Amino acid sequence: MEILLNQYQSSKNTSIHLETSKRSIIDNYQVLELSLLEHHLGKEYEEYAFAVPRSSMSPLYNCHGMTFASRRTCIDNSVEIRKILQDDGYKQIVQKDILSGDIVLYIDSDNEIVHSATIVNVDKTNALPTIRVVSKWGKWKEYIHDLHNCPYPDTKKEFWRLTHEQYEKKI
Repeated sequence: MEILLNQYQSSKNTSIHLETSKRSIIDNYQVLELSLLEHHLGKEYEEYAFAVPRSSMSPLYNCHGMTFASRRTCIDNSVEIRKILQDDGYKQIVQKDILSGDIVLYIDSDNEIVHSATIVNVDKTNALPTIRVVSKWGKWKEYIHDLHNCPYPDTKKEFWRLTHEQYEKKI
């Protein structure tokens, strides 16, 4: 059962203990309710013809919570995302080297990270590779979609891979 609030009601937010592998605390919040306004705004996402919904809606987590916190919470701050990338051993890679499981960050003109997704398929059989990702669109649903077929088309893309290099040096 989904809980809907009218646009004037506020939801009660909570947070979880979330930290990087280096024990840096990550600011986060959980939204337990969805306003009527947010519910109606999410319907706009259904206009993306080649995006395949893969979950029901959940306000509990956002795209960054899906990408970096196992679908348990929302993370909204670019500084927190950069902290995760640094502390957890992610390395930036170029688009031609991406593989399934890598991360893509969508960066706006102010250099803010406005969206993140996980790459699920890379088809390099054509001159222009087809890249499919799975991501969460706001408080709405998870979608499988082409890299650029989403509500964040006019953004720069950064590609990242979790390397675990910090552990390899100890062996």
